[in-house]
Amino acid sequence: MRIHCIFSGFSLAVALFCSPYTLAADDDGGDDGYAANDAYGDDGDDEYHGYNAYDDINEDGKTNWDKKALLPRSCINYGGKDVIVFSMFDSSFNQCSGTPDESLYVDVQTFTSAYLSQLELMAEDTGDDWYAPSAAQYVDCLQYDINGVTYYMQLACSSNEDSGNGISVNIYTDNTCSNEYSSKDGDGVEANFDVSDFQIPFMQCRQCVYYVDKEDADDGYYDNRKYNAPLCAGAATGASTCKKSCMKASARAEYNQKDNGWTSADKTLLVILTLFGCGMLAAILAKRRNMSNKETLLEEAALSAAGLKPSHVVIIFVLSVLVIVMFALAELKNLTWGLILILNLALFGYLMKLTVDSGVRDTAAELLDPDNPEIGPNTSGISEASSEASSFA
Repeated sequence: MRIHCIFSGFSLAVALFCSPYTLAADDDGGDDGYAANDAYGDDGDDEYHGYNAYDDINEDGKTNWDKKALLPRSCINYGGKDVIVFSMFDSSFNQCSGTPDESLYVDVQTFTSAYLSQLELMAEDTGDDWYAPSAAQYVDCLQYDINGVTYYMQLACSSNEDSGNGISVNIYTDNTCSNEYSSKDGDGVEANFDVSDFQIPFMQCRQCVYYVDKEDADDGYYDNRKYNAPLCAGAATGASTCKKSCMKASARAEYNQKDNGWTSADKTLLVILTLFGCGMLAAILAKRRNMSNKETLLEEAALSAAGLKPSHVVIIFVLSVLVIVMFALAELKNLTWGLILILNLALFGYLMKLTVDSGVRDTAAELLDPDNPEIGPNTSGISEASSEASSFA
């Protein structure tokens, strides 16, 4: 029953993990294969969709971005182009929780330009000096000569899955930055560009509109900010709906961006908990060897009352260890932590029970010892000692 509950909980966790992507994806039958004359390779689904916010458009045709939020999801190669997938939420609390209003994708250059414009506007509102990061120059396709050969550089999705922000500067062989260069050993051409000063905040909710408490702010200032949201408006311009195959590709990239593996701190704590558990197990075995036959029979009777045998307990313990090891190898961290803590608590509780029983037994033996000067040959003292030991037990 316990094993059944564990695997039922695991199935529920997997279902909850997968459900956001299932809900967010449109059912297009998976027919998103690349077509030769299709810009994004989604069978003609690259026309402008924008953000479905018709109820928030004023009489001038401008969208009111107040109380709306954007969640950058991933940077992926979709349909032969590097695009950024993002979701729009109707939320005023910067949470980006629940099912998004719409999930879209747009080319990397459009999204990064919109994000830079947002940073510049925020710096203007706060009165801070703002300088475009060095990587911003690669939003455009720039020509470079390396070893007498002409190449082109542009911001694109990182091919390194360990990249924290998914953005890098890639090398291309054409002036439209569409044919990515394939490096060759010994040619001296490497795309080692530092983009640490420019990171897209993937999986971090961003409000579309930011207000700054300015002394000279009036209604015009707030109205202007509502309808002037560079990030959300710029990213939504020319964006396309991210359908089923697009959401699947984004989900894989999102998983790679997360720290799903065991870190050094995690491994250290696992070793400590494992050693602690092994130490308790060794102490339990040592104490059980010192148990009297009567105590052993009483314990077996208690197990029989619960419908178990000693061999069942051993099997449950071994299966629990195997399940923990499988979860650890699968890098299911939460389940691993939960099970190893439960197992350690069970061992600790049983060890405390054996320790108390051992202490009672030793106390009773000492009090009933006829050579004890405090008792001597007086039988009444022995009787009192027996009553005291029984009360203590």
